[in-house]
Amino acid sequence: MGHGKTTLVAPNGTCVELHSLTADVVVPPLQPSLQVRLPSSGAWVVGRAGMRYRDLLPGRYGGRFIASHINIAEPGPVADYVHYHRIRFQFIYCRRGWVRVVYEDQGEPFVMNEGDCVLQPPQIRHRVLESSAQMEVIEMACPAEHETIADHTLSLPNLQVLRPRSPVRRSALRPPRGEGRGLETMARAQRRVMRADKAGTVLVNAAHDKELQLMFVLSGSVTLSALDQTHTIEEGRLLHRAGWCRKQRANSR
Repeated sequence: MGHGKTTLVAPNGTCVELHSLTADVVVPPLQPSLQVRLPSSGAWVVGRAGMRYRDLLPGRYGGRFIASHINIAEPGPVADYVHYHRIRFQFIYCRRGWVRVVYEDQGEPFVMNEGDCVLQPPQIRHRVLESSAQMEVIEMACPAEHETIADHTLSLPNLQVLRPRSPVRRSALRPPRGEGRGLETMARAQRRVMRADKAGTVLVNAAHDKELQLMFVLSGSVTLSALDQTHTIEEGRLLHRAGWCRKQRANSR
């Protein structure tokens, strides 16, 4: 396509730039910081297939990470299409309701219920099929700026494995009271759900050695002490910190 040219100009003057999809994913350098914010302060925007998106990391740490709060208001089929993302990693956590999805080379569609988490490999084809009313997920990916590419030639589920790949990893992150439960991917990200005991308070060691820690309060509140700072985070709020933190404690209730 383009006969070796990298730029094409249409008769109406529209300029089209051609880029190779085999190029490496560009990941901007990490910019450490510690921030607390209220997700509801961000505006909802309509994105792919009519789903509503709200940006949880407005600064995006220099373009290294993106986290989104995604909502589907109406129940039933979703007008999505088979697509994939050119990313370093991506995970999705179902906060409310349920959503049925299908992935390339992963067999039949499956349902993510409230509390379920999916860690999906880079560039795997997938599609959102249907959801409950007011379904909500928290999604995170690296880098923040990445291409989403439609694949209109592939129907899912597919019977023949097309590409050797790491499998989609999914888990129900519903720990007993007073405990935490996590799921890790490629030594780059870890998802953990923590729950207070019946007494109402539990001390949690929240130190981490990953690039980014994003703490989203599903219910109750968390008091976090880190870097000589103390923050109380209520339900619906989140804290995010880029850079390693080896001295950090959290009380949750």
